[in-house]
Amino acid sequence: MHRRILARPTFREIATNYELALLEDRFANLAKKPSESSIEMHDNEESLAAMLDHSARREPIIAEILKVTKHESGPVLYFGPSVKDSQMVAFNLRRNGIYAEAISGETDLDSRRSIIEDFKSGKISVLCNCNLLTTGFDYPKIKHVFIARPTISTVLYEQMIGRGLRGPLFGGTDTCVIYNVVDKVTAKSPIPWAKDKVNGDWLDSIKLLDSLTARKKAA
Repeated sequence: MHRRILARPTFREIATNYELALLEDRFANLAKKPSESSIEMHDNEESLAAMLDHSARREPIIAEILKVTKHESGPVLYFGPSVKDSQMVAFNLRRNGIYAEAISGETDLDSRRSIIEDFKSGKISVLCNCNLLTTGFDYPKIKHVFIARPTISTVLYEQMIGRGLRGPLFGGTDTCVIYNVVDKVTAKSPIPWAKDKVNGDWLDSIKLLDSLTARKKAA
């Protein structure tokens, strides 16, 4: 970050108060954290995502995005739990006067290119998707990334937040805000959410860099 290769992240949480009970046996082994490439992890994430596609859960998320677009500058990228969810978020934002669009694998290539170009040019304020833009999408000016997709895989989580962490050296921003959506989860064992590990690692790195910078200034 001090080399300006990466943007300095700030992590915020959005509490949905949406209750999710994971008391089935198929979720009992989540705390053991299967390997990143396992089919079990992917299936569990898909099942969690399906459970979290609900209008009541979307309300506080949409409210926070509206607040950000009103009071803060910079493009917003949204990752939802499903294609339908990303479409509904974009629809509700447009109803509130925010130019937002959603894209997915179902969006034809010409429309997809046009929407992405409009996002990059500033015509679109919020771009919503489920997992289409986790890789292969490069727009360094993104300043706000919303992670509403339940994620156990640290690789997938890092890919999503990485869309907003390109620093000034690569045409990006000095800072980026990562918004983690947090639900009320009841489970047999603690869920190893990727955000907890990755955010912790980032915060430790920031503290270390700040400490080293302070020492250099004091020397």
